[in-house]
Amino acid sequence: SEDPNDLAPLKGAKWEFTFTIVSTFTDTITFGTDIIRDSSTNVVALPCRNEYGSQGFVFYTSFPWGGRGFSVVINGPLLTEFYSFTISGNTATGKYSLGWDSNFYYMTGVKISGPSVPVCDAKHPDLCSTETECTGAGLNWCNGHCQADQLMVPSPPIQQHL
Repeated sequence: SEDPNDLAPLKGAKWEFTFTIVSTFTDTITFGTDIIRDSSTNVVALPCRNEYGSQGFVFYTSFPWGGRGFSVVINGPLLTEFYSFTISGNTATGKYSLGWDSNFYYMTGVKISGPSVPVCDAKHPDLCSTETECTGAGLNWCNGHCQADQLMVPSPPIQQHL
């Protein structure tokens, strides 16, 4: 993406990602606060590092399997790790893969520190992107949009003067 706002939900945050290959692993990734822009492509990225100090970048991009979300590339001492995910509030779901392995492994994540991120709720119905997400938050889906209930205030009675 060329829009720095796409990376805002990860700025200054620390996330734990859990996935299972043969055993279950939990990796912690800390995201920086200074977004950088590639001068030749205009693509923006956010520096990050894992709990071992290996550095990488996160991008907001299209996934090969469809949809858009975050892609983290961490260059480790032996191989490159890829974390591809979407977030909803303080949780993430996605796929993990190793540089030499073409397989993807289901992954979940949870934010363990950092700035709060608004979620699909009555205060932020515009953040609900699907009917399921909207109605799951107790809101109303109408004509392709999520809406919070409005309080119905009765009109005052009309008084006629004779």
